[in-house]
Amino acid sequence: MVRKDQVIGEVVTTREGVKPVYVSVGHLISLETAVKIVKRCVRHSKIPEPILMAHKIASEEKSKLQAATQGR
Repeated sequence: MVRKDQVIGEVVTTREGVKPVYVSVGHLISLETAVKIVKRCVRHSKIPEPILMAHKIASEEKSKLQAATQGR
C-alpha cells in the first residue's frame, strides 16, 4: 500500500481463498517485521491470534455490561 510515494502497508494473504489482511507499519517496528509477526500469529483464522483473543475478551465484557444495564 502506497500513499504519497511512501509505502505505508502491505496486503497479506494469510490463508488461501479468504480476503487478505492489511498490515501497516507500527510504532518502532518495520513493515517487514510487522508482516512476519502477522504471518506467524495466524492459526485457524485469517486474523492473527492476538487480535482474535482481544476481540473475544472485548465481546465478553460488552455482553456483561449489557446484561448489567438491562438488569437495573
